[in-house]
Amino acid sequence: MADRRRSQPSKRFSWGRTTIRERRLGARLDRELAPIGAVLHGCRIPDATHRIDHLIVAPTGVWTVVAEHSSGAVSVTGPKGDQRLHLGDQDQQGRITTASFAAERVRQLLVPVGFDWVDVSATLCFTNAKWGMIAKEVEIGGVCVTWGKALVDRVGTPGPISVKDAKSIAEVLGQQVIVDDVSTRRT
Repeated sequence: MADRRRSQPSKRFSWGRTTIRERRLGARLDRELAPIGAVLHGCRIPDATHRIDHLIVAPTGVWTVVAEHSSGAVSVTGPKGDQRLHLGDQDQQGRITTASFAAERVRQLLVPVGFDWVDVSATLCFTNAKWGMIAKEVEIGGVCVTWGKALVDRVGTPGPISVKDAKSIAEVLGQQVIVDDVSTRRT
């Protein structure tokens, strides 16, 4: 029975199981990135078990965002190439894997429709983590680990994709994924 429910798209994205901070992140992405692209919220790729919290299409490329409301200090251990992300005392490798998998699935969706040249970036965005005095994004296993403001700043920079192409790419992706909420798709 659970499989049947999972395969049916909902009519409207429900913020019910998310926190207020994750909602604020979604609202911030809508507000600040709408003029340059589109943000699709609550996306699921057919046959995938995890949801992409926010799928951003902007001049800098496509960004798959797994948002997590988790408190604790962000830390990275291990040598370059074999680093591990921790939040407080908890290992976050599972979240890194989820974010990386989401980006790879979106890349696979873009290839047959002629957008294989578009950069797809995996992002893990913590909405309540403590970053310390010298806050700095980190990249682990090809996944950018960041927070809301830094994500908006990074995505909102000029890039190789025109605004028109960004909106076309968002339209194509919106037809290929199960989108529970499209807040900034404007024509």
